[in-house]
Amino acid sequence: MGENELDIDAWHKNGPRIYDVYERIHFNHKDEASYGTPALIAGEVKKVIPDVQYATQMAWVEPHNFRVGEKALKLTGSFASADYFKMFDTKLLQGNAQNALNTLSGVAISHKMADQLFGSPAAAMGKNILLENTINLTVSAVFEDLPDITSTRFEYLLN
Repeated sequence: MGENELDIDAWHKNGPRIYDVYERIHFNHKDEASYGTPALIAGEVKKVIPDVQYATQMAWVEPHNFRVGEKALKLTGSFASADYFKMFDTKLLQGNAQNALNTLSGVAISHKMADQLFGSPAAAMGKNILLENTINLTVSAVFEDLPDITSTRFEYLLN
């Protein structure tokens, strides 16, 4: 089965309306460019450009340690702002797009992560998870596991 690059992320129905910000700078007589931009740009774009309905930043994916009682997992995920679930078709099994990432203490987790730590998505909602043995988080949403044709794979999102 061959995969076409056009298949990647094509499952998002809003795909044609979603843009990725690419930053180009001229520094020390050189041009450089990157998808890495200041995190505050998402909020600023919504303020400055009237046609922008939603905007979210997303950090690079990285592994973190999570603990619930005696269960411990190291999974890869990222940080995103409150508009993420309003923009992308990541299906929520529990919680809702309006408030899944509205607080700094909330964490949206995958179906797989919910099963591993709590037994089911429903059992995970509102429960506490310890991040890196120091930060208490509360499960604010559970999303369906991402399809294989996803450019950025993650098991959790933090605000």
